[in-house]
Amino acid sequence: MIAAHTVETTRLLLLSESSQFPHGLANGSGMVGKNFMEHPVIGVSGILKQKVFPHRIGFPTAETLQFCNPKNRHEQAGMKIEFQNFRGPTPSDIVASSGNWGKALADEVRESFGHHITVESTIEQLPDPENTVSLDPTLRDYFGDPAPRITYSFNPYDKNSGKAAIKLSRIF
Repeated sequence: MIAAHTVETTRLLLLSESSQFPHGLANGSGMVGKNFMEHPVIGVSGILKQKVFPHRIGFPTAETLQFCNPKNRHEQAGMKIEFQNFRGPTPSDIVASSGNWGKALADEVRESFGHHITVESTIEQLPDPENTVSLDPTLRDYFGDPAPRITYSFNPYDKNSGKAAIKLSRIF
């Protein structure tokens, strides 16, 4: 088993050409590296008057899955919406960028920290034959092996999903 994510696993398989595997390991079909998909994320951020108490833990504490299977699925992807709790500057970020000291600094941290919010939508992307991971014919890595070449774009379905994600994020 290899845990190298899509790009590096694909590269390793394609680099494994031999007389027994002329197109690389597990690539008898020629499909290794084809239909590359990711999880595009659309985020909307803002600053609120009230505190939202961010940075308590390093992962989202609130999310909704109600948009995972929309009625118009033929026009836009399903998506998960997360309310991030680790956005905006931390107290140490505020201190590092401030010119204040003492009570003025403490007041600045108290007033500035905890008002940032981000709503992120993770979008399901469908396989697209135009999106691929292959071996670059000229670019080499540190060891002299071909670097991965990623060909990736958003099709109209993906773009519709992004627009829907922005619209939904602004509601919250």
